[in-house]
Amino acid sequence: MNWSDAITLGSTYGIEMKYRYNAKFVEIQYGGTLPDGVGFGAGTNGYEFPSMPEEFLPGSNIRQPIFCPGNGNKLCIRIYPWATDKWSIAPGSMGLTSVPEYIAGTFVYARR
Repeated sequence: MNWSDAITLGSTYGIEMKYRYNAKFVEIQYGGTLPDGVGFGAGTNGYEFPSMPEEFLPGSNIRQPIFCPGNGNKLCIRIYPWATDKWSIAPGSMGLTSVPEYIAGTFVYARR
């Protein structure tokens, strides 16, 4: 099963998101340095990336934790595909104001 080249979706607040795909799966890749003083309100959508093509959206909601100990591990990458075609960096459940920290990760999900 061959994977596509990575395609840059965009960036928000210093974090770049890319994706690649094959016939059955999509891989999300993200990384960059979160700057100081970015406010994340509890219960908000956070900061969105540009729209993702519909054919690569997941079939259900995804909320992937981000390993970010400097920010209390309180952030996640998420999408609710029946409501939006945009991934976002959002607070897990509590608001916070960021401190500078490099974050990166990858995860895979099945295509629709």
